[in-house]
Amino acid sequence: MNNNLPKFDSPSYSTSLSESSATVGRRVIAVRASDADHEQNANIVYSLVDNPGIFCNIELDTGIIYVQKMISGVSYANS
Repeated sequence: MNNNLPKFDSPSYSTSLSESSATVGRRVIAVRASDADHEQNANIVYSLVDNPGIFCNIELDTGIIYVQKMISGVSYANS
């Protein structure tokens, strides 16, 4: 039975990158959640909901966020 919501280890995550260090493939940050359910119902699949310009991507099974597209002259902050 799937009766527990996943819980993130932190209530929010934030980070910053300089334009020169935001190379494609660079790891930005990792998020982590856990679920008290058992077996298949405890599996967590990560996704990005607010991803303007599609500059970052997240590994579905690990929660690792990395640069997917060169960031040039863009200022965006979200936590």
